[in-house]
Amino acid sequence: MNLLLRFIRVMIHAFFRSTIDLSKESVVVFRVFPHDIDLNIHMTNSRYLSLMDLGRVDLMLRSPLAKPVITGQWKAVLGSVTLQFRRPLKLFQKISLHTRVIGWDQKWIYLEQKTISNHQLMSTAIAKCLFLDHHGIIVTERLLKIFGSESTFPAMNITPVIQHWNALEETFKTAKNQESDQNEPS
Repeated sequence: MNLLLRFIRVMIHAFFRSTIDLSKESVVVFRVFPHDIDLNIHMTNSRYLSLMDLGRVDLMLRSPLAKPVITGQWKAVLGSVTLQFRRPLKLFQKISLHTRVIGWDQKWIYLEQKTISNHQLMSTAIAKCLFLDHHGIIVTERLLKIFGSESTFPAMNITPVIQHWNALEETFKTAKNQESDQNEPS
């Protein structure tokens, strides 16, 4: 229920905030509540990911992508996330979640999400996302046309990020193939 209330709050606020293009950052403010903490009395690891979902929702709703997503023509899909915890978030601590696009390839959009509290970096994540319509994957070139021009996006080298993801995916595929080969009857 608590995430539902936060989700509704993020959606309502998004409609009253300025539009975001590819060069802008979404910032959403939260507070750590008792239902967000674990036995160590700090925010549970899974809650970081849940709040980061809300940061991506804010970014999407404030961008030109909002219309096709809201009308149900498109779906946003998260491929994977890598998350590094730097400092614990304590009960009732105020945090701001910063979400921005750092690059893309033909299929995926890469986002950076930072949790900041008291001017300190608390966590950093990189998320890999794509959009689907009823025909399948929407290529990034089509998304860029909706935003207008690629020139509004700061040039960033995300090649190491993409290489990292591709290597991880290959590792998972190889492990899955080996597992299914072992499970087949002889």
